[in-house]
Amino acid sequence: ATGSSTFGFSTVPVVRSTDLQHWTYAGEGLPGGTNGWADLFAFTWAPSVTQHGNNFLMYYAARDRASGRQCVGVATSTTGPEGPFADASNAPLVCQHDRGGTIDPDAFVDDGGQRFLLFKSEGTPQEPTRIWSAALAADGLSLVGAAHELLVTSYSWEQPIIEAPALLHDEHGYTLFYSASDWASPGYTVGAARCDGPLGPCSRIYGTPLVAGRGSMVGSGGASLVSEANAGPTLAFHAWTSPAVGYDHPSGEGRRSLRFLPVTWQNGLPVVG
Repeated sequence: ATGSSTFGFSTVPVVRSTDLQHWTYAGEGLPGGTNGWADLFAFTWAPSVTQHGNNFLMYYAARDRASGRQCVGVATSTTGPEGPFADASNAPLVCQHDRGGTIDPDAFVDDGGQRFLLFKSEGTPQEPTRIWSAALAADGLSLVGAAHELLVTSYSWEQPIIEAPALLHDEHGYTLFYSASDWASPGYTVGAARCDGPLGPCSRIYGTPLVAGRGSMVGSGGASLVSEANAGPTLAFHAWTSPAVGYDHPSGEGRRSLRFLPVTWQNGLPVVG
């Protein structure tokens, strides 16, 4: 996960579970305060891990020292999905400097073994946020060809940003889950789009959020997909517990916690929970 003071200001804390209910801290996934291009401490966000042969690859967003932008890099673990991971490169894997930087990588492997990376361009006062996808080389360490735009911030409930892509491929096709609005607010939410393939094009399934506030659960977002044995896909995401929204909430109780809801289908359309 993104770093937290709960784990001693870990850069990428790793927790382990066998049932998605009981969790054990497994250690630091990306040790060290810096590497060849990034300042890691307090600036490392949204890791996405995938297996490659006997190794594991972690795509992550971190602060590029050269530009001061958030950019996406890739680190390798030879010991398992818990790491430790190390990034030996001297430059980010992808950084859209003219679009404000790049964050929120999502590693996706298609049925034929082709690898793709989805990510979000940060945006500028003149440039809206967008979600992109690009093919990866066979080793997963570089992009192949140009990035393809999948979505741009559009609906009023998505403002001011869309981010955090997560792509699912099953018998219903390619479904892109994404987050929208301000993550530090109760209005943060999850939307859904249908794509022709990992490189798009994509179009929104609904004109309203797929996952919004439910009771005391507000500000839902940052979704990832979990596959469980003998079960359908599960959406893993974080949310605030109302009224303690925001890390600076006066009660001191403002924190985001991990939630799970199943993904099902009704008349070919995704439903969560």
